[in-house]
Amino acid sequence: MAVRACLRRLGEREMERHDRLRALMVRLEADVQVDRLLRAQEDDHAARTDEEEQIQFPFFTKGTQELLKARVDIALYSLPRAKARIEMAKRCHEDSDEDLETEAELVVKQAGEFVLKCSEIGDDRPLIGYSFSCDASMLATRNFLLIIRNYICFVHVCLKQML
Repeated sequence: MAVRACLRRLGEREMERHDRLRALMVRLEADVQVDRLLRAQEDDHAARTDEEEQIQFPFFTKGTQELLKARVDIALYSLPRAKARIEMAKRCHEDSDEDLETEAELVVKQAGEFVLKCSEIGDDRPLIGYSFSCDASMLATRNFLLIIRNYICFVHVCLKQML
């Protein structure tokens, strides 16, 4: 890791590194040291695999029950969505008739029919702003005279309430 950082600092690229290593191998082969280098590399690899065999056990950190519950909730939320994404990807891959671009165009066309302009849902005077509540049960509008009006929304009908 430290060697890579030093090489990156010096600006050595892949081709320069290959050339340098090739020259090093030629020099070692000329000095008949390649066998010793290969043996050392094999010993290092064997020692590394022995260490890896000792370290291979599951690592768990114990947490609180709240953390476990949160992780379970996240999994219950994420897994069905991941399954749906995978099934959709498989279906798109298997069925070449489905075209994502045409589906996107259909969504854009349907959204084009949806109008959400504040002058169409507010007062008889021009409005400068509006805001729906998070659950879309209330609507607040304001006009140029800074009069704020609240509306209670029932499905498609808004009943005006003056404040």
